[in-house]
Amino acid sequence: MLSLPESDLAHKNTNRRRKKSVLLPMLAMMSLYPLLTQYNRLFNANLNIVLTLRYLLLRVLLLVKYLTNI
Repeated sequence: MLSLPESDLAHKNTNRRRKKSVLLPMLAMMSLYPLLTQYNRLFNANLNIVLTLRYLLLRVLLLVKYLTNI
C-alpha cells in the first residue's frame, strides 16, 4: 500500500475545502435565480439592478458562510 506525503494530503484537503466554499454560494444563487428573474418580469426592472441584487446577495451569503466557519 502506497502512502502519500503529508503535504499532498493537506493540499488535497485544502482544494476540497475551497471547492465546497465556492460551490455552496453558487448553489444558493442558482436556487434564488428564478425569484430574481420573476422580480425582473413583475417590475420591469433594469438588468443592472437585478445583477446588482444578485451580486450583493452573493456577497452576503459569502459573509454569512465566513462568519459561521469561525
